[in-house]
Amino acid sequence: MPLADHLVTEGLMVVGCDPMLAPDGHDFESVCGDLQDMHQICRLLNQHRIDTVIHSGAVSGSTLLRDDPFRVAQLNMFGTTHLIEAARAIGIPKFVYVSSLSAYGNTPPGPVDVDAPMRPGSVYSATKGAGDLLVMAYRNQYDMNAVSLRIGGLYGPGRKT
Repeated sequence: MPLADHLVTEGLMVVGCDPMLAPDGHDFESVCGDLQDMHQICRLLNQHRIDTVIHSGAVSGSTLLRDDPFRVAQLNMFGTTHLIEAARAIGIPKFVYVSSLSAYGNTPPGPVDVDAPMRPGSVYSATKGAGDLLVMAYRNQYDMNAVSLRIGGLYGPGRKT
């Protein structure tokens, strides 16, 4: 079950923001938005009275836009910067960044310790690791309640990669 649908079943109000509107059949509001547009992000966060941001918007997976590293960096790193800065400026109390296990690079089979060194093997992986560090910096510099989750693999309905 996609995260947004799960949160709705838990009784939370969910607003999804994506460059493309979510297809019908979901019980949450979907708005069209662009993480590159800081003013639009601030307007949407204020308009919907958001109290927690769960940021999973980005180039999803190392194979998408593989031949356009600048675009991957622009969407993943600058998009994350715009969103966390908007959340901080508005005073949103919680920020969750959905990162990727790929930030560690190639690792031996088995569990990966959170303190393992990051050795990204692709531009995508490097941008996810950069997002982790940005969230850590915002937590330290601005005392934000912000965390990164390094998710292993995503699969299921609606998955595009």
